[in-house]
Amino acid sequence: MNILSWNILAQEFIKTHYYPMIPARLLNQKRRQKQIMRVLQRLNPDIMLLQEVMENDYLLLLHLFRDTHYVLRGTNIKWQNKESQSANVILCNKTLFSLPELILFDFGVGAKCGYRRGQRGQRGRRGNLLILNIHLDDASLVKRQQQLKTLRPLLQEHEAVIVGGDFNDSHSFHLLNLKVLNRQATYYIESAMCIDNILTKGLAFKPAIVLNAFGTDVVKQFKTYGSDHLPVFTESEGFT
Repeated sequence: MNILSWNILAQEFIKTHYYPMIPARLLNQKRRQKQIMRVLQRLNPDIMLLQEVMENDYLLLLHLFRDTHYVLRGTNIKWQNKESQSANVILCNKTLFSLPELILFDFGVGAKCGYRRGQRGQRGRRGNLLILNIHLDDASLVKRQQQLKTLRPLLQEHEAVIVGGDFNDSHSFHLLNLKVLNRQATYYIESAMCIDNILTKGLAFKPAIVLNAFGTDVVKQFKTYGSDHLPVFTESEGFT
């Protein structure tokens, strides 16, 4: 099993004065969308946890992946009590997972599903898995920590858990008492920050890698990946 978590940057949040270092042509929606989908199709992860997905992005994801993946869209994220035009989306491989049960909350989306314990292509007993895709408040550390604390009862109900998303800080991961897979920077626009992550419980995964062939060069990052965030990727060491 492999997992990708990625904030693909909703077009609604792009203003040229937010990105004075990025050439305007690289901020074009169609160009960015092409680059993003190229990355997703090349990696073809079993689980994709995407944040800031706008309606046209969602429709394209359905077109490209609905034959191979369940595609689950949450409600639009609310920022400071104002609803955005973008949401979190979970994609789950249909071969590995049963039809997921959708979980909705105001800062993300979740799924409960059955999965096959054992290596791909081998028969094995099935287990239950909780997947949460979150995008925490962008303005308040206190609010972010409150949001994470609301997830604790749900996490305690499940032995196997995957939580991914945009945490908007590098300090709050520990609040969920899960294994933290990423320690590398995922965002370089203002400064190098580790704000995107994948956390797990009850499953053995390798340390995550951040897809970044360009160091701190945000222009080359943007040109290749189409977003101001870099994708976080991990793969299992075998089901536990």
